[in-house]
Amino acid sequence: MDVSGIAALFGPVHGIAWLFGIFAAWRDPRRTTGITVCAAIPGIGGMLALRALGRA
Repeated sequence: MDVSGIAALFGPVHGIAWLFGIFAAWRDPRRTTGITVCAAIPGIGGMLALRALGRA
């Protein structure tokens, strides 16, 4: 199995999803500084920010 092809596909997709999560949290009117910083954490930050926005 050639994993370099998979990495070449999913690397940019992950990066775009990460940036989308940051911008989505930044544009939400209920955001706080902590939520915005949380969204910037790679990997799990977007999910944590969404959970925090749901409680706001």
